Amino acid sequence: MKRIFFLILFSLTLISCSEKKQNVYKVTLVNFNIGIVLKKNHLYLKEYKRYLTIFSKKNEELESIKLMEDNGTGANSYLYQDKNNYIIIDCDGSWYSIDKKKGNISLIGNFWLKEPPKNYLGTFMLTSDSNKINFVKQEEVKLSDIYKYGGG
Repeated sequence: MKRIFFLILFSLTLISCSEKKQNVYKVTLVNFNIGIVLKKNHLYLKEYKRYLTIFSKKNEELESIKLMEDNGTGANSYLYQDKNNYIIIDCDGSWYSIDKKKGNISLIGNFWLKEPPKNYLGTFMLTSDSNKINFVKQEEVKLSDIYKYGGG
């Protein structure tokens, strides 16, 4: 009886620890697609590992970098552009640069409450009802919306 109980408990532990790709939302750009990939972090709770991912036009993953995890409160990422790069500002103040031609991701740094670039494209946000990422162009983006976790 103890052995059966142990096997059931062990099986449930393996299932709860397995990473499942939950959702991917991609923004189509000229040379590649930018996506936020969610992977379930907990079997029962609404917690996700989040990855900024660059996909080729053939849907092949070119590069990926881990963002701050979403602990169930909605960790958003904001997309901007300047002359040569796309800029992702994550909810913890991390700024990432994505080369417009090649799609290479590089960490610029962590800049808490720094004014974002002027050319705002949209926000990757987790919907509360469907547990999916949507790309939304918000009417007004405040610094307090962008910088939620960490910093000052």
